[in-house]
Amino acid sequence: MTELLSMRAYADRVGVNVSTISRQIARGRIPVIQREGERFIDPVAADKARARNSNRLVGHGGKPDRAYRTAARLKVRNGEGFTPEAVTLLNVLRAEVPGILNSFMTAFGMEPADRHKALAGYAETVEYLSYGLYDGMGEAAEYLVPVARPHIGSADQRADIDAEIATALDELEGGVGPDATGNPICDALAAGRQARYK
Repeated sequence: MTELLSMRAYADRVGVNVSTISRQIARGRIPVIQREGERFIDPVAADKARARNSNRLVGHGGKPDRAYRTAARLKVRNGEGFTPEAVTLLNVLRAEVPGILNSFMTAFGMEPADRHKALAGYAETVEYLSYGLYDGMGEAAEYLVPVARPHIGSADQRADIDAEIATALDELEGGVGPDATGNPICDALAAGRQARYK
C-alpha cells in the first residue's frame, strides 16, 4: 500500500492549490480515507480518479490547446521540456499560422501545388524549431498540438505533391551532419536551440 498523504501534501505533489483538492473531494472526484477523524489521500488512487474525472483532457475553457499547455506546464515544473510560454507560442505557430499563410498565399494568387509545398516547408520548419527548442526527455510533439495542414487541391494532386516533398525531405535529411551548412533542417534546429530558456 502506498503512503497516505494529507490534502496539502497531495496538492503540493500534483501542483495545485489545496482548495482545488478539497473541492474535488467534496464533489466525490477524489476518494479519501478517514482515520481518527482526519481525511487522508491515497496518491495512486487519487491520480487515477483525477485522470478519469478531469476535463483538462478536452480543453475546457474554450482553448483547444489548453490540455497541451497544462501538460507542458507540469513537465516544466519537473525540470523537463518547454516553458509554458514556448508551448503557447509553438502551438499558435503549429495550429493557427498554416491556415493564415494559406489565406495569404491564395490572395496572392499562388497555385495550389505551390501553396501545398510552401505549407509543407513551413510545417517542417516549425517541427524542427520545436525539437531544437525542446530541452527534456521523450518526444517534444507529446506536448504540442499537431501542425495543421490545410487541404489544398484534390487527394490525387496532394498525393503526387506529397511524394515530391517526401523525396526532397529524404535528400535534406541525408545532408544533416555536424558540417552541414545551408541545410534548412539544421538551420531550424539551430534556431530552436538558440531560443532555449536558460
